[in-house]
Amino acid sequence: AKCLEMLSDEKISLINQFYNYSQRISQCTGIKHHVDHILPLVGNGFTGLHVPWNLRVITAKMNSVKGNKASI
Repeated sequence: AKCLEMLSDEKISLINQFYNYSQRISQCTGIKHHVDHILPLVGNGFTGLHVPWNLRVITAKMNSVKGNKASI
């Protein structure tokens, strides 16, 4: 992805940590978790980015309820 090409190795490592944490918390709790884009990558009238400050880990259920809406 073009955005990843513009990020430092440290920022890419942070993104990977979100995905690792999502997998670990899913395994530990038995509840599926996803990495969520706070501002969706494709929104209505705006576009979020695949960057660490636009990511969070939430339950899969919360993510499906949120859908493609911003969570701010």
